[in-house]
Amino acid sequence: MISVAMMAQSVVRGMVTSSEDGEPLIGVNILVKGSTTGTATDLDGKFEIQANPASDVLLISYTGYTSQEVALNGRTTVDIQLEVSASLLNEVIVTAFGESTREKFTGSAASVGAPQIARRPITNISQAIAGAGAGIQATIGSGQPGATPAIRIRGFGSVSGSNSPLYVVDGIPFDASVANLNPDDIENITVLKDAASTSLYGSRAANGVIMITTKKGTKGEGKINVKYTRGTSQRGLPEYDRLNATQYYPLMWEGYRNSLMSRVSNPLTLEAASANASAQIVTLLGYNPFNVAAADLVSTSGVLNSSAQLIYKEEDLDWAAPLIRKGVRNELNANYSGGDANSNYFASFGYLEDKGFLIRSDYLRYNARLQYNNRIKSWFNTGLNMAYTNTVSNQADAGSNTAFVNPFFFSRNMGPIYPVYAYDPKNRVSICWMPMAIANGTLVT
Repeated sequence: MISVAMMAQSVVRGMVTSSEDGEPLIGVNILVKGSTTGTATDLDGKFEIQANPASDVLLISYTGYTSQEVALNGRTTVDIQLEVSASLLNEVIVTAFGESTREKFTGSAASVGAPQIARRPITNISQAIAGAGAGIQATIGSGQPGATPAIRIRGFGSVSGSNSPLYVVDGIPFDASVANLNPDDIENITVLKDAASTSLYGSRAANGVIMITTKKGTKGEGKINVKYTRGTSQRGLPEYDRLNATQYYPLMWEGYRNSLMSRVSNPLTLEAASANASAQIVTLLGYNPFNVAAADLVSTSGVLNSSAQLIYKEEDLDWAAPLIRKGVRNELNANYSGGDANSNYFASFGYLEDKGFLIRSDYLRYNARLQYNNRIKSWFNTGLNMAYTNTVSNQADAGSNTAFVNPFFFSRNMGPIYPVYAYDPKNRVSICWMPMAIANGTLVT
């Protein structure tokens, strides 16, 4: 069976051209259907591939063109013409001087339409721009709800100055935070970085221009659209393995014993250092979470007392658990639109509540928009475009990586022997939240 299949393989040659002008296409992907055998056209649009002419089918795909399946039907030479994708050519691009189509536009632009935005539950429209085209980089500085990603279009232009692009909403430069815009109100986003943009907006367009067009009413009866989405957020990467209380005490005992043996002045012998570490380790750490007396907790061989039992639950010693929750995101959008031959209207309302997975990090936004356009004469148009935004946000102090106000840094620096809550030994329950710290070797609350 294997030898027969190998004998059936032949070299299939061909050429791929464009149906629009007959020019050869470079880098067209060609794959034998149902296999991993593939190739691409060369500088002349030609290709060679191993295939079975009697039964194989070639899959032809190229950016901006409609994909094809070509059955060989015994042929070893095939010439293929690809049709230009009509949907791509009809795509609307908003430029600095008006609107164009992909077919007529001669510059370089990336465009994102309302259908692409609607597929993703995004809080900030900058998140829709990420990955929209070549050369567009988006870096999210923090995971705070409502945080605006840093957008860079084809590199940066200044070492000390701003590298942020200019945002233009409905033809007007927008200096406020783009987090104030409701993604459900956006009809089209076009990312430009060309001479035409610079000529109109000057030096402000040096880092690129992001043209944002909001939705308008269309001719016809009034339509009501309502959309509700709900989602959750949680930590993307699991926590790495960490020491528990029974592992922490012997390890700290060993570290302290070694320091007594290696200190510059008056170093101790192994036996003396071990005895000293066993006697002093509880005093140094400042807290004993076990039901064994401090003097008997760790032996001189560095082993935790086999009778030692925690007087707490293990979760009572986890400082990260009270800081994290499963975040919830609720979004409700409603709009009403319509129009006739001479006028159109669009009214919308948006509500967004995004609670992050870190306690006290959340984002609440209310949006309202009213747009009305009226053509009084063939040469005279009037319009009204009003927007209202109200945001309330709680931002966790997680910006500085090594500050104690950073909850992640603080919880990581707490040893797994200190309880998060005050403990009632009589009832063996935790009774209230009580931050603790170590000062001069003494536990303070």
